[in-house]
Amino acid sequence: MFLGQSATKNLQLGRKAQRLHELAELGFPVPPGFVVTQQERRDGPELAQALAKLGSGPVAVRSSSGLEDLGEASFAGMYETFLNVEGVEAVGRAIADCFASATSPRVAQYARDKGIDVGALASAISVLVQRMVPARQAGVLFGLDPVTGREEEVYLEVVAGLGEDLVSGHVTPSRYRYNWRSKKIVLAETHGAAALEPSQLEALVELALRLQVHYGQPQDLEWAFDESGKLWLLQARPVTSVAWRRDVPELTNADFKDGGVSARACPFLIYSLYERAVQASMSSYFDRLGLVRANPSLRWIYHLYGRAYWNAELVKRALAKLPGFDEADFDRGLGITKNYQDSKIRPASLNPLSVLTALRALGGLWAEYRDSQNMAREFLRYFERRDRALRRRCEALARLSDEELKALAGAVGELQFQTESRYFRVIYNNTNYQSDFRKALAKAAPDADYLKLVSGLEGMAHLEIEEDLTALAAHLETGGRVGDERYQQLRAQFLERHYHHADVELDLSVPRWGELPQKVDELVANFSPAKMVSHDAWKREWERVTTAHPRAARLAAELAQARTFLVLRERMRTLSTRAYYLVRKVALEVARRKGVREQDVHLWRWHEIERLTAPSAEELAERRCLVAGFRAFPSPNEFGGAIEARKDHSGLLGIGCSSGVVVGSVRVLRSLAEAQEFQSGEILVTVYTDPGWTPVLARAGGVITEVGGVLSHAAVIGREYGIPAVLNLAGATIKLKTGDRVRVDGRSGEVEKLS
Repeated sequence: MFLGQSATKNLQLGRKAQRLHELAELGFPVPPGFVVTQQERRDGPELAQALAKLGSGPVAVRSSSGLEDLGEASFAGMYETFLNVEGVEAVGRAIADCFASATSPRVAQYARDKGIDVGALASAISVLVQRMVPARQAGVLFGLDPVTGREEEVYLEVVAGLGEDLVSGHVTPSRYRYNWRSKKIVLAETHGAAALEPSQLEALVELALRLQVHYGQPQDLEWAFDESGKLWLLQARPVTSVAWRRDVPELTNADFKDGGVSARACPFLIYSLYERAVQASMSSYFDRLGLVRANPSLRWIYHLYGRAYWNAELVKRALAKLPGFDEADFDRGLGITKNYQDSKIRPASLNPLSVLTALRALGGLWAEYRDSQNMAREFLRYFERRDRALRRRCEALARLSDEELKALAGAVGELQFQTESRYFRVIYNNTNYQSDFRKALAKAAPDADYLKLVSGLEGMAHLEIEEDLTALAAHLETGGRVGDERYQQLRAQFLERHYHHADVELDLSVPRWGELPQKVDELVANFSPAKMVSHDAWKREWERVTTAHPRAARLAAELAQARTFLVLRERMRTLSTRAYYLVRKVALEVARRKGVREQDVHLWRWHEIERLTAPSAEELAERRCLVAGFRAFPSPNEFGGAIEARKDHSGLLGIGCSSGVVVGSVRVLRSLAEAQEFQSGEILVTVYTDPGWTPVLARAGGVITEVGGVLSHAAVIGREYGIPAVLNLAGATIKLKTGDRVRVDGRSGEVEKLS
């Protein structure tokens, strides 16, 4: 098949050829060529005919395998490549050698090292034949600098002539680092004919960014300029090896990723709202405790690698001033994994000043626990009144003048800020309080099951979804029909309470259930009521603990507070989701009024929405690269400072987040759209969950996620349903396959594959 020619059947092209075929179809400057597959090897006449279509001159013959250019294994340089091949016989021999290279010892060993089936190598190979580019200059470009990890910089190496000299290491290349946001050259080490003109550098960077947005992650490109100065794209594959940034403090997306704002690429609209709430709430929180003086220059949140991260180093440096602060325990609650040998966090040394600081902070912390709970209760009442008024105004959005729309946007933005900053304040206090309580409990009663003690909570907001779906399902079970009068009435009641929910709640581009009433019908069709954990289960565990350890009884008030914090956190989260419903309504109206595509308005910042002022085309293009250009990128969970990003391991050990042991079959779901395949009692394995997953969790026998900690949504819901939950199991959706039989221990965090 010729590159760029629409395929009439599904051919096994291999990744390299498939990628170049796609790029040629899209109009990228790919040299003309054709692919020879295992299923369609060409004889002499057919090969001669194919070569004639390419015109006279030499060709390049390269292997193309389905097992190369993988995110975790590039196979770079492993398969054979022949350049400047001329004549039908010579091309035929080169093609045969390329096919043979698939089973060479070095390829087989590399595959074994990467855990890839060696037996699949031969069947995965095809051969790519392309017209040679008479290169004046050639080289490689990394869309993300693999050495510094800076996503706004590209790295290039250039040689005169063919790029083969670069691969072989026979010449010293020119090297460039170019910051595409500032449009400045950061590094330029040039050598004669291998130097690039500014226009060439700009053309290469533009090509790299276009490819990055198209594929959703930075690319590793091979390219060449021919004698006429035309740029040719020779290969494009994902950047596979990156040294994450060290020029920033220790950052984490813990509690941002488990169904949160960093569960996927984070657009600037929601990031700008998060940024102002995090900056204000963290600054005031630690200032009130006397641990970090409020300072506008301190940065508590970052947008890097397309995701939102918070400054874990700054937070933990502050908390380390408190006696007894345990960094590992703090991290465990949030699902942060790191190597503590290189940690910069050190407990405060004991001296009169540190003791005084600690005493003041401890006194302030216990007052903060009390005050934040009172604040949350008062705000819950205020929000209901304010939200009701703003929802009424949003019903008439299309009839508002621009000035009225600006005023409404300001009011919605203010409510969202008040809600989010107070919600975050509850989160901070909940995290610290649960850590303090766990330590006190472990000291008083080492065998106490903390996870059981914080189950069976009263007033969990997200469990109302379960209750209302049960009413709809009961109507159908007693002879009712979808669409009859009673069903419509029940559905309207459901939407009045849950209009603000969505399949992915912190992705504002996803419609809310209130916008798609038929979504309720889908939920009901796949719904079966769950058996909730007994509200006496935690009482029985507490009775056992206090009987075995009488000293633990003095912690009864602290246990009550721990349970209250968990309920308030979930209720505040519901208010946050409702505020984002209003944000989405206003943003969509601004997009309609300004003639902006819906996907583009999510690249605006909130202050631009409030002013009805669009960012410049140049700024919008930059933001698209930083969001759409990282949507498929495997961003790290922790990096910066002195830590290494969490590395995957072959074991099946996560964090136990909901007690109990279950044996069952795995069902891997990568999105809520696949939920109709889920069968009651199966073990749900997914990357993360959010409140939209509640009906699925209700049917699960157990749950395993790749991110999260004991305080995350999946953990809280798992405890309420009494299903074992293991979170923060790295690579779970890859290590486990649908149909696997596993044993899940929700207390120890162990998952065992059964034969």
